[in-house]
Amino acid sequence: VLRQLELLVKEDVIFDPTNLDEMVAAASPSSSEHERPFIRHFVNSFLFARVISLTKDAKVLKERIEALNEEIEAMANDDYPVLNVFVTFDTEHSMLNAMKALALSRSTTNKKNVESALSSNYGPCRTHWQKMQACWRGKLLESSDYLFRGCHILYVDRPPPPTSICWRSLGAPLKRIIFEQVISYLVVAGLIVAGVFLIVLAEQQSTFLAACVISALSLVGGMALNTVTSFESHNTEDERGASRYSKLTIFRWVNTAVLWVLVTPLTSFLNPDDTSLIYKIYSLFFSELIFGPLLALMDPMGQIQRHLLGPRAATQKNMNLNFQGSYWTLAEKKVEVTKVFFLACFYSSLFPAGFFFAALVLTIDYCTDKFLLLVSLGTSMRETC
Repeated sequence: VLRQLELLVKEDVIFDPTNLDEMVAAASPSSSEHERPFIRHFVNSFLFARVISLTKDAKVLKERIEALNEEIEAMANDDYPVLNVFVTFDTEHSMLNAMKALALSRSTTNKKNVESALSSNYGPCRTHWQKMQACWRGKLLESSDYLFRGCHILYVDRPPPPTSICWRSLGAPLKRIIFEQVISYLVVAGLIVAGVFLIVLAEQQSTFLAACVISALSLVGGMALNTVTSFESHNTEDERGASRYSKLTIFRWVNTAVLWVLVTPLTSFLNPDDTSLIYKIYSLFFSELIFGPLLALMDPMGQIQRHLLGPRAATQKNMNLNFQGSYWTLAEKKVEVTKVFFLACFYSSLFPAGFFFAALVLTIDYCTDKFLLLVSLGTSMRETC
């Protein structure tokens, strides 16, 4: 929120977060101030602004900062249990020694019996059965001095990089995580149903039009699922990327490959006209070959940022943010590759030429992504955690 207010402050004013009244007075006038009151209230509402980030009223931002400060002060007076401890070492050698002495398997740390985690309670492995038991137990502590406060077993592991940790959702309750995952997968199911409805309507006009709609849904659905995943609670960015990858895979595999089998009658698989399943598969490969790379090269979101939002920005800093290039995710790139390969394998018995089309599509996608990464795309997407 402070960053949004800083972008509204004029260039000749040094931003001071401790003096919000002067910053509001020095903010550039926004276009929302000349709109009707009910429209300005809707645009500046918390939920609407959180979803699409359109809040540009300095007074509303100031009120939100004050509310957040009061919430932080109230939370500072509460007691919170320790969930994770991050330890920093001066040398890598010290870190490796600590990992060697304290690192245990997950099965060992989950045991409540402390005695089972000490290697001194087990004699040397003389028989084959004792060796198998030692392998099943995993690594053990060499001394009781390595127990936390003499009676607790700690799970020690190498942490991810600090920039990859989602500090805001670190240690979220399990019920909350499960609830968010259920809601996310329900959204995926809703997008699939909406996509099926649009594809069936397009198929009534033309099979090639339906194939183009599938390619467009892959792009729009990816943007929607990226937004949905950003609201989930994850400990690291790797976990968020894995969640995004699973949802994109389900959505695109179903809408691309499985859908045609469900909407095409069995007696129409080998028809000689454009209603046959073979012709639909060919149209889909042709759409992925032409429409997908062409839409990626057009970069509609980047064009909107550079030609519509950028020139109309209130400050120079805000304008520069619109020229950083479109964001992208590694999960989306992987899903595109697996989607094309799955499509070729899924219909290999009916359309063996799909493997040649898949090779051509992947080659063009590689050249297109390489060009976009060097020219118009920005850095990989990283949510503010």
